[in-house]
Amino acid sequence: MDGMELARVAERRLHPRLSDPNYLVLRSRRIIFERWLSQINNGATLLDVGGRYQPYRPLLGNRVGKYVAIDLRQTPLVDVIADGQRLPFASGTFDLAIATQVLEYIPDPRQAANEGSQSPEARRSVLPERCRPCSSLWGRRVLELYPDRFALHSVRVREN
Repeated sequence: MDGMELARVAERRLHPRLSDPNYLVLRSRRIIFERWLSQINNGATLLDVGGRYQPYRPLLGNRVGKYVAIDLRQTPLVDVIADGQRLPFASGTFDLAIATQVLEYIPDPRQAANEGSQSPEARRSVLPERCRPCSSLWGRRVLELYPDRFALHSVRVREN
């Protein structure tokens, strides 16, 4: 998939057409992300797990100092080929991790949750699957197992 096609997919997710069967979910997700991401302080480091398309990256503006996308597939937007269950980064490397529409593809979402929030310094991991009315069973199960690690409609940020 080339850069232009990736951009089209990302744009359709960020600004879906009214005729899109997922319009309500995608629109709601964008509104929630706008609220969450507006709370990020300048210079934050962000990890995008499953960051093949990065539809929400434009909502960050220039508030993120470092944005790293991992995915199992190489695309022009992916920085590191990696599995969300085994992140190749030291604990505390990122201030925030996002994973959108990913948990249903991860064989062990508990391991992914541990990886995404392993550091006590981590501000908060955002798993928008919780915001979807028809969340995947895996997404719900991870949130049941780790209710203190994932927030609905909020992101804790460290003050500078």
